[in-house]
Amino acid sequence: MKRIERREKEERQVKINESRYNDNYKNIWSERLPRYLEGKKRMKDTSLVTRFICGNETKEGQYWREDEKKRCRICHAAEKNMTHILKECEETKSEMQMEEFIGVEDKGLETMKRIDKARKEAEERERTNKNEDLAKWLPSIRLESNYGQSTVSGVVPSNVIRFIIDVIVILIVILRFVSEQYFYFYFYIQS
Repeated sequence: MKRIERREKEERQVKINESRYNDNYKNIWSERLPRYLEGKKRMKDTSLVTRFICGNETKEGQYWREDEKKRCRICHAAEKNMTHILKECEETKSEMQMEEFIGVEDKGLETMKRIDKARKEAEERERTNKNEDLAKWLPSIRLESNYGQSTVSGVVPSNVIRFIIDVIVILIVILRFVSEQYFYFYFYIQS
């Protein structure tokens, strides 16, 4: 029985070492239960540590994504990986080594909290910038009563808007009719 368990552990270790998704996991893997899972901790802290250990806070393991989508969400300078977060990114630099940061001893929790806070602030700034851009763009759209009379860019003629609304209403009516016919047909077959 012990031989089977040992063989299964070895097979799991081989899979971890060959994994493309999280290259750092093989550096921090150990036989004993990680410290962040021991004892009583806040669920939020445990979740944060787990996200970093599993690689969900980085995008380097997402090999299927385009390079632009894998950039750091904080500085947008380079691919977001643990080396970038700890050594290169201006807002999240730390003197900690990778093994200390994500290791079994759980020394990197405060740094993880700081990185998570910086990421949330960067996302909020980005969201605010998008909202400001949208607010600048929306006033430039005006409805004009006569199509083609205005030469100002960003003008949407009101008759085009009315046409689009009419098409949507017609599609809704057609869908309702088709669904009712299907409903009656289904019950006709059943009886």
